[in-house]
Amino acid sequence: MKDYIHNLLRILDGIKRNFSGFQSENQSHSPRLRIIKAILYGWILLVICRLAQLQIFMHSDLSRLAKNQQIATQPIIAKRGKIIDRNGFSLAESIETSSLAARPIFFYPQYKKTGKSVIWGEPDRSAAKYVANLLSPLIDIEASRIENKLLTKKPFIYIARPLSPEITRQVESRDISRFGLTLEKVFVRSYPKGSYAAQVVGYTDLDGEGKLGIEQIYNDVIKGQNGERNVYVDGKKRFMVDNNRVTKEPIAGFNLELTLDSTIQRYAEEALATAVTKARPKSAYAIVVNPNTGEILAAASYPTFDPNLSVSKSTKTLEEALESRKFHAVTDGYEPGSTMKVLTIAMALEEGLVSLDESIDCKGPYTTPFGQIIRDHGKNGFLKVNEILAKSSNIGTAKIGMRLPKQDFYSYLDKFGFGKPSGLGVAGEIRTPLLPVEEWSGSTQYTLTYGYALLTSPLHVLMAGSAVANGGILMRPMLVKNIYAEDGSIVKKFSPEEKERVISEKTSALMRDILKDVVTVGTAKKARLNGVDSFGKTGTSYKRVNGKYSDGRHQYASYLGFFPADKPQYGILVMLDDAQNGGDGGDIAAPAFKEIAENIIRYKKTPTDTLVDNLPITLKLGNWPDPSPEEWVPDLNKVPDLKGLSLKIALQRIIASGGIPRVSLGNKQTTIHRVQFQDPQPFTDLEKGQIVKVITENP
Repeated sequence: MKDYIHNLLRILDGIKRNFSGFQSENQSHSPRLRIIKAILYGWILLVICRLAQLQIFMHSDLSRLAKNQQIATQPIIAKRGKIIDRNGFSLAESIETSSLAARPIFFYPQYKKTGKSVIWGEPDRSAAKYVANLLSPLIDIEASRIENKLLTKKPFIYIARPLSPEITRQVESRDISRFGLTLEKVFVRSYPKGSYAAQVVGYTDLDGEGKLGIEQIYNDVIKGQNGERNVYVDGKKRFMVDNNRVTKEPIAGFNLELTLDSTIQRYAEEALATAVTKARPKSAYAIVVNPNTGEILAAASYPTFDPNLSVSKSTKTLEEALESRKFHAVTDGYEPGSTMKVLTIAMALEEGLVSLDESIDCKGPYTTPFGQIIRDHGKNGFLKVNEILAKSSNIGTAKIGMRLPKQDFYSYLDKFGFGKPSGLGVAGEIRTPLLPVEEWSGSTQYTLTYGYALLTSPLHVLMAGSAVANGGILMRPMLVKNIYAEDGSIVKKFSPEEKERVISEKTSALMRDILKDVVTVGTAKKARLNGVDSFGKTGTSYKRVNGKYSDGRHQYASYLGFFPADKPQYGILVMLDDAQNGGDGGDIAAPAFKEIAENIIRYKKTPTDTLVDNLPITLKLGNWPDPSPEEWVPDLNKVPDLKGLSLKIALQRIIASGGIPRVSLGNKQTTIHRVQFQDPQPFTDLEKGQIVKVITENP
């Protein structure tokens, strides 16, 4: 600014000298010269003021305007975290690819932006048509559609995404930057297991936002943080290559380890598919949990979908597609029917209101004091508690359940978790509050005892049944075990959570024993396992059709079962809704339980998941040599680094460090197994006797 003023003063001084000389020679014209001199001085003063305004008072605004015209900000997409199962197998991952984007401003030569005001002017349609015709055969989109996108009055728009690597190379060869086009690095979501557990894992939209299941619940954890870069553009808004600067580095999302076991998930999917083929239900689902921890090991649903395919690429109608995306076991409400009898009998035993030796008159039909008629499916006489459950007697269950005061019955329903969120956190979970005791009619408690007048989700029933099976504690259902950073370190570890004790261990043991009869001599003979004792309860509840309970095929057929009977490790609920081919819970749901359970039994007796006690025999490793101190020295407080080692050496080092190995074999036909994944991660703290999980090559 000083230089400008100095130069102006020099000019002014020169003019002054010239005018002085001219004035001395032409004294007669002095008035006119004074006028000219005043005009010149005024003009120079105006120039000085304008320069001062531009260089001092408007400098910041003009610099920012110039920067905005010369620099465009582009996002750098962060890589979305993986979702893996409990054995390290991928359920969702992001694959790097590219998207074709455009800045439509390039096709509007008269485009101007002043403050908040934008003037687009008339587009250069010939240029847009030329570019559209150039791109159309490359990206397999009609030229007219491309042209319309190029002329969209938006600062930035995607033309096609994602592109395959081959198409990306072809587009790059056309020097697209001269048309205001760019290829952006993006990540496309891939689901290696396809439709398996699709409603649990979920999916993402084109913008990488989770829209269902875990992808939605943990979206902010998985998606990471996008970065930014400044890219220089010319006057026509074309990107100038090799002139970009990263202003904000992207941060990759965290990885999630789920409680799901892909192998058990496969068993559940296959068994459900068989049941669906035979029964042709409207919907069906099978859930497998560890009743002691609440971990969900599998969750299969029908209808289902492949999250690798968008709705537009699916052969389903929009209504069918939306239906297939429901996590039915959590979002659907139903009256559980006879599975509720397990809870009713448990309540009465816990309160000491019935004994196992007592005989109850179950002759029917039975008319309650309130005029309600209760019927059994068969003719029964006097039955003991175990027989009431084995024969699924409505009359016997109602008579026992009515011994509890209303408030106590309500209190037990509340403690078993009904009417409250399950704690899983899935969007759209059904939650119908329990009807207050004050609003019960005379027949309400009768109806509740055998599973009507209570709208709940299958997951609630499974968790309540698990409380009866596991010693009396209601567990919170779990879907996520760990959250990992990109480097493998644990960010957050989720532990099993006890909600509350509902019944005593003694009552739980009694229930496990008497429910065996349901399988051996009762309504669930088709659920009987080969070589392993189990227990459970069939359920068949009619649906309301036009305000009345249907006595036809409109029903829920279910089976709730647990095994091994003495100390249950697995709880399974199978449900078929509105089976067109008919059948009750014992006919169409119990066989699916049997198929899933027996596959799990075989799975757990093989080397694919076994504790170290069985490894010397099942893996036929022979004698394990002592670790060589020259090659490796065990640290009894740290997890050894096992990745890449042969399975034999890995097992040796785990034991030498004080851990207990757990193995999942990927390719069973491989002669030499090498560790691909381990948990816990290397060099983390190791407690004596802690399980160290290793996974070998993928199948």
